[in-house]
Amino acid sequence: MQFLSLKLAALSLLAASSAAKTIRIDVGSGGKRFSPDSVTAERGDIVEYYFSGSKHSVVASDFDKACSPVSAGGFYSGTVQAKGDEPSVFRVNVTTTDPIFFYCSVGKHCKDGMVGAINPSGDKSLDKFRSNAKGAGGSSSPPSVFGGQLVKPSEGSAPKPVGAAGSTRASFILLGGVAAGAAALLS
Repeated sequence: MQFLSLKLAALSLLAASSAAKTIRIDVGSGGKRFSPDSVTAERGDIVEYYFSGSKHSVVASDFDKACSPVSAGGFYSGTVQAKGDEPSVFRVNVTTTDPIFFYCSVGKHCKDGMVGAINPSGDKSLDKFRSNAKGAGGSSSPPSVFGGQLVKPSEGSAPKPVGAAGSTRASFILLGGVAAGAAALLS
C-alpha cells in the first residue's frame, strides 16, 4: 500500500512538471507587429516566434533601453525571412516570471512600434515600452543568434493560438491534483 502511495505521488510530480505550455507569437503577420504582442508565461514555458512575410527579428531588450539588446542574458533570432520549410520558428525557454521585453531590430521596425512583452506588469507596461521605442534613436542587433533555437516550421510545437494552450496546463494540474488526492486517500 505504501508503494502505491509513493507511485501515485511520483505520478503527480510528473504531471505537474509536464504542465509547461508552449506559447505562439506570430512575427510580421499583418505587417510590423508581434501577435499577440503581450503574453503571460511561467518559468519552464516555451515561447515560439513564428516568422512570416518580409525580414524580421526578435531581440530581448532592457525596459529602459528600448530598441537595444538586453545587457545580460536574453535572446536574438537573427534576421529571418520565412521561405517554405526553411528555419523560421525561434524557440525560447522562459527562465523567469519577471517582465521580458523584445523588439524587431530590422530597419526602423522597433521605432515604428514593433515591440512586445512577456509578463509585463505595473510600471513596466507594454504601452510604456512602446513609447520608449518610438523615442529611440534607432535599433541595434547582437552580432549572432543566441538564447534560443531556430527550427523549421514543421518542428514548431505551437500550432494553436495562445488561449488554447492554457487548457493543457489546467488539465495537467487537475491530473496532478487527482493523483495527489488519491495518494492521500490510499495512505
